[in-house]
Amino acid sequence: MKPKVFIQDRNNVLTIVRNCLQSTVDLVVNPREADLFLLWQDVRGELAKLADIAVNSLKKPVFVVQHGLGATRDYDSPNKFPLLATKFLAWGPSDKERMDRLGYRDRTRIVGCPLTPFFGPRMPHDGKRLTFVPVVMDKEEPENILTYLKLKEWETIHAMNEIYKKLPQLKECWATQNVTFPNQAEANKYLSSSGNLEGVLHNKEILPSIPHTEVYNRHVVVKLTGLHDRLKYSSPALITNQIDVDAVPKTAMLIRTSDVVVVLEEGTLSALATMINVPVIHVDIYKYKMYAGVPYNNVERLHFKSFYKTTTLNDLPDIIEYVLGKEKSFGERLKIDDCNYFLGMEHGNPTDNILNVIYTHFGMPLIPATIDSVPTVNPNTLVLA
Repeated sequence: MKPKVFIQDRNNVLTIVRNCLQSTVDLVVNPREADLFLLWQDVRGELAKLADIAVNSLKKPVFVVQHGLGATRDYDSPNKFPLLATKFLAWGPSDKERMDRLGYRDRTRIVGCPLTPFFGPRMPHDGKRLTFVPVVMDKEEPENILTYLKLKEWETIHAMNEIYKKLPQLKECWATQNVTFPNQAEANKYLSSSGNLEGVLHNKEILPSIPHTEVYNRHVVVKLTGLHDRLKYSSPALITNQIDVDAVPKTAMLIRTSDVVVVLEEGTLSALATMINVPVIHVDIYKYKMYAGVPYNNVERLHFKSFYKTTTLNDLPDIIEYVLGKEKSFGERLKIDDCNYFLGMEHGNPTDNILNVIYTHFGMPLIPATIDSVPTVNPNTLVLA
């Protein structure tokens, strides 16, 4: 008889693990049937109640997999939630050290970040794409809007300069040849051939318009959630929520086609961008106040060595241009220590590490994860609102 496992996923941290477990254990819907609970948190709401019942009443093991960078701060000030789980599977030394300091050394193990398999190598694309990731709190924050407007100003000024520079040619342009490709493979073939269409499957059409990239060869895209006010952002946006089954695969595709990421706090998405050599700029103007009714002004903040940083919006356009100009050598300055410290990259395959903890508990041999267990998103179907 197969062991029974109850899984509660969020933010895709257990998606790949769930896919791997489908053929080796019984994934039950009713928690009362479970031999083991695999959760993304044990500190809030129904999952805190479930973890408490599982451990203290049912006497069943509960394994919690870290769901975001710095998530172990839930067990520290200001909340100081107790760790209910029998095992906490941390991403990297950063969160492990915090758990050790809080007295949970024996119950914490480093497994790596289970989101890393979603983030493949960077992908070619037209122009220069800047992705802005606003801070996510209980409401829309004014610092988000201020930063976005500064980025939009940078984009607009650059577009105006491009028009002035090309004005004679654009005045003579009465039609534009638009080229599209049936799939990403053909698009990549075209981009890697320096614009040579020979041997590349494509479609051509003539449009009475100016090519978009002739004006906007630097453009801003915004990564939003349902908590953000979409009407305040006039740029194309990817809108996902943590409960969406494809939130991380879609976000990963956006980051893989970005040239720089701008953030107001250093966290999960910026760490994963760093992992695939996308430069990150931290605009350090946001100050925490309240979150879920709790004062967060003194919460511990994460600090990456490899990020470009500024405390003023006025410097942001110059920093962006500097980063875009230095992009080819960015890998040389990337601090590998950041990815090891925060994402546990030195600890091997995170999916296999999590599976190994589960299989060891049941006395089963490890069945390694396969590439088929990682959900992907077709870049041609990634629609920006």
